[in-house]
Amino acid sequence: MDYLEILQGYFFQNPFVGITVTDRDGKCIMVNHAQTRITGIPQEKMLGRNLRRMVDEHVFSVSSTIKVLETGKEVNLHQTTSSGSSYEVKGVPVFGEDGRIDYVVSYLIDANMAEEFCCLVKRIDSEKERAADPMPRLLAMAKEKNGIVYSSKRMEELLDFSEKIAGSEATVLITGQSGTGKELVAGLIHENSARHGKPFIKLNCAAIPENLLESELFGYEPGAFTGSKREGSRGIFVAANGGSLFLDEIGEMPLQLQAKLLRVLQEQEVMRVGSDKVVKVDVRIIAATNSSLLALMREKRFREDLYYRLNVINLRIPSLDEHKEDIPVLIAHFIYEYNQKYGFHKKITKDALDFLSSRKYPGNVRELKNIIERLVLQSGSDVISINDAFELYGSVHVTGSRFAPAEIEDLGSKSLKELMDDYEKQVLKGFMEVYKKPEEAARRLRIDRSTLSRKLHKHGL
Repeated sequence: MDYLEILQGYFFQNPFVGITVTDRDGKCIMVNHAQTRITGIPQEKMLGRNLRRMVDEHVFSVSSTIKVLETGKEVNLHQTTSSGSSYEVKGVPVFGEDGRIDYVVSYLIDANMAEEFCCLVKRIDSEKERAADPMPRLLAMAKEKNGIVYSSKRMEELLDFSEKIAGSEATVLITGQSGTGKELVAGLIHENSARHGKPFIKLNCAAIPENLLESELFGYEPGAFTGSKREGSRGIFVAANGGSLFLDEIGEMPLQLQAKLLRVLQEQEVMRVGSDKVVKVDVRIIAATNSSLLALMREKRFREDLYYRLNVINLRIPSLDEHKEDIPVLIAHFIYEYNQKYGFHKKITKDALDFLSSRKYPGNVRELKNIIERLVLQSGSDVISINDAFELYGSVHVTGSRFAPAEIEDLGSKSLKELMDDYEKQVLKGFMEVYKKPEEAARRLRIDRSTLSRKLHKHGL
């Protein structure tokens, strides 16, 4: 939406704020009726005239427009007219794509109207921000390393440190909640190490039955057990020789195998199941867990000597809740990613972006990514709206200007008043989560700020 269109929609019919718009040379191109009424200067005496000449002719004492053109900045000043009236005037530059001032907008108000004017300016700024597409700005902010998307300083420091220690041969223990990207960080370490280009093999210790995990890790001789391959198996350690082995969910490894893993780390050799011969291997271990290995050690479920052998370098991946500033960037990135995957051109409104950014994600980045995929697939238009986000979470369903709970469970013997109170609380809670500021929520609900405050207090919100 063009800036002048927004001005016309909000201010030009306003009886309290006088507006003058000039081009970059100071020539008046627009004047609203309030300006004429407040100053007593007819529109025909201003339109097409240069404001510098009008100051020279003492039509008014000073011009905020001229000050803006001279400084390139917003200007606030006190202005008097030839009739002796005085006003507070604000001049605002509007820049074009070339970085030069395209035109200047001057707001003239009575000093007594200053508070209402400020509210109107905030309103137009809010509408401009809401109308803008946040995707280009967020995508421009995004950084990426080995598939890890971020913009926060915390993640940048973590990934820089990961690259720094990649050059060593030390074992690395990566800790953090599920869905934080431990496997991606392990891949980043491998890609920045001297083993780059050699095998990078991943094994989830919790995904393989205990009776098969040993043969999977160390291999087995032909006919070592019932159901084994006729030719045997060389095992993951031999397959990863010269490269890196990522052992995810290391805390789930049985104690018996922990002892054998410790021997591999110390001796750099493995023995296949059913064999008495050792095979030398050169493998860097990167382990990961979302469990507390210290707690498992206290419970005698994890070997202390193996813990200290693995924990040479410790990397803790923060939960998404610990770097919330990355959430909007991740949302924009995932929308772009799924647009590419499905051939869509989806965007997202600022309201929906703010709502999603305020949510908790126990499943971290993985959960957020899944939610965005559902939104991209389920939204009925090219714009993901606040309505789409509400419906996804089942908190408040929006249809036009009518709101109703998505689900009403356990009604019991509640009266209509009690049900309506519950409904009102859900609506207020949803609006405050989205709009954050009470004045903005009140405007959207079309009620007074005092009424909203009273209702929030009533419901303990």
